[in-house]
Amino acid sequence: MIGDLDWITRLRVAQQSEVDRLPEMMGDPSVEVRWEVARRIPSDQLPKMMQDSNWRVRREVAKRVDPSRLPKMMHDESAAVRRQVAERIPISYLPEMLEDGGWSVRCRVAKRIDAKYLSSMLIVETNPEVLEILKGRLTGTENSCLVADNATLHEVNNWA
Repeated sequence: MIGDLDWITRLRVAQQSEVDRLPEMMGDPSVEVRWEVARRIPSDQLPKMMQDSNWRVRREVAKRVDPSRLPKMMHDESAAVRRQVAERIPISYLPEMLEDGGWSVRCRVAKRIDAKYLSSMLIVETNPEVLEILKGRLTGTENSCLVADNATLHEVNNWA
């Protein structure tokens, strides 16, 4: 059944098999099967799937793999994977993600990074949602609003 031509059959096998059989399915041609394997496989096996060709599989790996392994995934091509990494990676690595190309990744970084980096992040940030998080952390009002116009940014930068 693991080698069945029908991906739905292989998916059911991945869903119902004992976990010790799942490593045999890590290279399955179906992303749905590999995602299910990543969801169920013992976490010590997950590093073998960190380079999977599909971002959904890699994001599932980032959700479950030991956080000490996440630095290897910080520069993943998918923002969804990097966002998951930013949520779980040890805080000491977050400064390396300050200028990530994905604003949603920078949102996660802004929520978790050590406070000593907030002012420098605020100076270069242009995304209104990230700026709102930064201002909220700096003022202690997590839900505060920040209008992303130059006057407001200048005022906040001088304040910080």
